[in-house]
Amino acid sequence: MAVTLGRICRYPVKGLSPDTLERVPLTTGRALPHDRRFAIARATTPIDTADPEWLPKSKFHVLMRDEKLAQLDTAYDAETTTLTVYRKGKQVTQARLADPMGRVTLSQFFAAFLGDDAKGTPKVVDAGDRTTVSLPAREVVHRDRDERVAVAPRLRVRYPGERLVVHPAPNDDYTLFPSFGLDLDDVPNPLPVAADGATIDEEAVAEAADASLAERPYAERVLWQAFCYTAFDPVDEARPTLAQFDSGRTAVVE
Repeated sequence: MAVTLGRICRYPVKGLSPDTLERVPLTTGRALPHDRRFAIARATTPIDTADPEWLPKSKFHVLMRDEKLAQLDTAYDAETTTLTVYRKGKQVTQARLADPMGRVTLSQFFAAFLGDDAKGTPKVVDAGDRTTVSLPAREVVHRDRDERVAVAPRLRVRYPGERLVVHPAPNDDYTLFPSFGLDLDDVPNPLPVAADGATIDEEAVAEAADASLAERPYAERVLWQAFCYTAFDPVDEARPTLAQFDSGRTAVVE
């Protein structure tokens, strides 16, 4: 299949304008350099810089929920991590995001710019170079060979973007996920899926499916976004087929 690359865009700060590139060096298994490296956490979002964890989109200021951000344009210098912010063509602030004081400067700008919508002072956070999260080792039973196999799941992450989930049996015709506490017999059919272009509101999907993610283990909360985009890809017109095993685990069938 022939593939045409129209343009290369990265988003140095999640939720702000893209940075269009003519060329970019790539490393196997990693995202675009500096893509979603920084994010604007809401004032009420707890951030543990010593042990960061994945958080849902609702914990951050993003264009989908904060339309006022569309008034801003940005320019990013990857060599210095300097972000320049413009409004109506005029520079309104500039900060070096690798510098903690630079992030404080940008946080204070967003507190003033967003006003009452900020509900305090947002926190501009740096994801750093952490791209892999290891999950506890476990044993699984292979579907065809009826034998137990030890696996050590690993998630490759952007902060807080895409997740790459590798199933122990990559040639199967389905992708396996946890149960998420779902009972497919009780899930509405069809299930309403809120999407804005290529972006799914995974929290709205959870509410529609009656999935109480706050009560689920951390690993399941991490995998919910991957499940939504696998099952309900907004750029794929095919209708998903979902199945549920006796164990409760949920599968998206190709």
